[in-house]
Amino acid sequence: MSRMNCIKKKVEKEENVPVFDVLIPTYKPKEKFRALLSAMEEQLYPPRKIIVVNTEEKYFPKELLENRRSILEVHHIRREDFDHAHARKSCGLLFGCTVLFV
Repeated sequence: MSRMNCIKKKVEKEENVPVFDVLIPTYKPKEKFRALLSAMEEQLYPPRKIIVVNTEEKYFPKELLENRRSILEVHHIRREDFDHAHARKSCGLLFGCTVLFV
């Protein structure tokens, strides 16, 4: 068993595991977005839920969501309604999240 698998098994047994959601604004996501989702799912403490606020549904390839381990919510907005700050703020309020920027 690899060191990372041992650490993950230990984390699964811990009671004080951090629980958090991730909010990602997107516009025409491609392979980098798929890689980002995979990396988040593989980290020691993966997010409980990934909320995607995408601009223009027609530019969102649905196959990016296939074979995901995380709970994903995708919300599409119109391009004229999009800007990163507004998307983060409104979705944080809409979903009752505490939004932290790192």
